[in-house]
Amino acid sequence: MTLRKTNPFPKPSLTKNQSTIRGFYTGGTLALEAQLLMQKAGLIVFSNVPVPGAQVLGHAKDTNQIIDFGEDEYTVGRPHPIIDPEIRRIPIQDALSDPNVGVVLVDIIIGYGAHHDPADKLIGMLPEGWSDTGPVVIASVTGTNEDPQNRLQQVKKLENAKIFVANSNADAVLAAINCVQK
Repeated sequence: MTLRKTNPFPKPSLTKNQSTIRGFYTGGTLALEAQLLMQKAGLIVFSNVPVPGAQVLGHAKDTNQIIDFGEDEYTVGRPHPIIDPEIRRIPIQDALSDPNVGVVLVDIIIGYGAHHDPADKLIGMLPEGWSDTGPVVIASVTGTNEDPQNRLQQVKKLENAKIFVANSNADAVLAAINCVQK
């Protein structure tokens, strides 16, 4: 299988140090897809749910990381992050302030049983001024315009907050890879 090439937006001007990707997912399937695409591009990836060939997250620092916050280690005693994505707040803020991170990947899942406005929730997690100096934030929105949250409305909110929205998770990951490859 060949790696599909995509260039959905101009390559941002990241510093030489901004060379890693951090992915914070609410859905495990999308987290696995991200790892597979990153590996196909020749990147080493660490995860709490590693696919074959990926490394166990552990205490890896300054590495490409994909975290599935829907895993049991994050959901015991709390709602699943599709329902309440608050668990991603601190990791996202940490990544946005890390001088080695070039891209933050996030998934937005909409539909019945999901958070009533996940785009607004994500935007509220971003520190003021992040888009001026911080990493690029790339999101994918999984759902339809017929979902209660309306996909188009979610996309518009994200784009207005300077978050790039890819057509799919795969496109988001490929855009992230394009950003960090020098």
